[in-house]
Amino acid sequence: MGMPLQLLLLVAAAAIQEPDDHGLGNRLLAKGDRRGAAAAYERDLLRHADCYEARINVAAIYLKIEDPARAARQYRASLRFHVEDARAYRGLGEALLATGDLEAATGALREALRLEPGDRHATRLLRRARWRLRLRWAIPAFLFGVALAAPWILRRRMAMPTRQA
Repeated sequence: MGMPLQLLLLVAAAAIQEPDDHGLGNRLLAKGDRRGAAAAYERDLLRHADCYEARINVAAIYLKIEDPARAARQYRASLRFHVEDARAYRGLGEALLATGDLEAATGALREALRLEPGDRHATRLLRRARWRLRLRWAIPAFLFGVALAAPWILRRRMAMPTRQA
């Protein structure tokens, strides 16, 4: 009697076993099907919200398929589970850079470099974020200076005698 009951329990457990969406996401990603992999990882996250690897993978996919806002949300969520992760901070910085939130991107990339000082990709991204921040302030300042100088230049030009040949 003990054996048939054990066999029945094994069959029941196999019937209600959860699908391996994480493994499916890995296989689809290896085949190059990013959207399918993202959907599989999302299903895995519905069952296992604390699955860090699935969250990082889906965030990287969103970044590659040019949905940086969703990528940033996933990277932030992954940082709730692993606070000291340079990979998540670098991804978050890249996603925020793509959305145009340059100040937050700079902060995330600095944190990534604090955790992993030799990260060349994070260094390049931080350099790009800082450059864009400088441009954001330099262009309006230049245009303001031109606007201030324009009347003086025009008055001087109007006062210049013209040569007559």
